[in-house]
Amino acid sequence: ELVISEGGVGIAVEVIKGGFAAITYNTESETRRVRMSADGGKTWTTIPGSTTHAITTSAVAKQAFANQFFVISNDGSSDPFSYVTTDGAKTLKKTKALDIASYDPHDTTGTHLFGFTSVTIGPESENLNLWESTDAGITWKKSGTLPREITSPGNRKTRVSGIQWHPTEKNTVYLNGAGGHVWKSVDSGK
Repeated sequence: ELVISEGGVGIAVEVIKGGFAAITYNTESETRRVRMSADGGKTWTTIPGSTTHAITTSAVAKQAFANQFFVISNDGSSDPFSYVTTDGAKTLKKTKALDIASYDPHDTTGTHLFGFTSVTIGPESENLNLWESTDAGITWKKSGTLPREITSPGNRKTRVSGIQWHPTEKNTVYLNGAGGHVWKSVDSGK
């Protein structure tokens, strides 16, 4: 059963409390939209303002539907950013530019997440890090040391493409990246 038809591409779907969030791309208008369903996918609502920027992916706190993080395509500007909302996308706040972000499924408040960025504005070593937020993505701090395959000099860095927590071991986190790499941390990414 077809539930959304943008005339383009379905980019991502996230399971959220009570339903789903989806990012779609319309090839005619060349816009991306974030749509949400709070009734199990029966009806969908477009999030206001979600077509303003090129959203590439999103993360939604499954424990707190209102907490959402949107990764924005970096257009090469000197001031890249991502968006975060804690009120179900009624308001969007600019925050640290990240390539990916993932909410911690073990955090019952829905405010803990990890992120990664390869954006190299300023000192490169400052940016190539695992980042952690404990306020739903509004502020970020460095967390741990990334493997050498990610941080090694030159143009052959492996880009992180996913962050996942172990389903039952709350301190075990996995990163995956290009080249078939998968890394495991048993101390919450430290």
